[in-house]
Amino acid sequence: MSGWTDRLQEIREKEIANKNIRVLLVEGTDDKAAYLNLLTKQFGNNWSTKWAIAHANGKGPLLKMLREESSWVGIVDHDEWNSIDIQHARDTHSNLCVLPRYCMESYLIDPSEIWNALTTENRQTITNQIGGYNAFEKLLILDLKQWVRHGVLWSEIQPLRSGLKSLLYQKEILEFEHAQDDVYIQNKLQEWHQYLDPQTIFARLEAKWRFADTQLSQQEQLHKVVHGKWFWKRHVLQVLQRLLGQEDEEEYRKHLWSRLNVPTDWSDILSKLAP
Repeated sequence: MSGWTDRLQEIREKEIANKNIRVLLVEGTDDKAAYLNLLTKQFGNNWSTKWAIAHANGKGPLLKMLREESSWVGIVDHDEWNSIDIQHARDTHSNLCVLPRYCMESYLIDPSEIWNALTTENRQTITNQIGGYNAFEKLLILDLKQWVRHGVLWSEIQPLRSGLKSLLYQKEILEFEHAQDDVYIQNKLQEWHQYLDPQTIFARLEAKWRFADTQLSQQEQLHKVVHGKWFWKRHVLQVLQRLLGQEDEEEYRKHLWSRLNVPTDWSDILSKLAP
């Protein structure tokens, strides 16, 4: 058995066993508490008696599990998927939801949403140090332009890496017969060269950077472009620790997920997860 089938069997045996419940598959263990908090807030404590949340250890394994268990529902991060990728995934997995934002951590990086999730005491502490909400927002988006560039770079390069891995795994070039065929070898190498043409790739990057900078609002940049996991851990968390104290990441996550409102862009997700 492969890793994902082992995990699938583990979910069947340990998460649901003989209980009459459905399964919500999420990508990682860090996501489970977030979804449980928000879905309980939406549907009440009774929700967890009808559903079990299980992690699949990644997007790829999750999609494979959904093909095996059509009654389960899965949620994946938007990540670097484009509209074509998303439509294809939905067409082939009717029980799949795609987060409207880049990733789950993208719900932890919007200044206004964070501010509203802080306690009155926390907000007062920040106000005493740097001023009110406007100063807090300014601090969080201080280097947003650079983070947008990073997010665009990630969305362009990550699919290239996956595609290159697929090309390099095409082992027919290593067949004995092909080793005797100069034309075949040259054509295959040219195919790889064209795939990684630097001018073409950089032109796409420049176009995406320009679009994000000139056509998207600050909120759209934060929700759709910025790599939420990186921005949260490398910037937002550090700002919160500097202003509110050096609690570890898990404590800040727990606090925010317990107080954040149910996202207004979750209508598709909520429609599939009613108890």
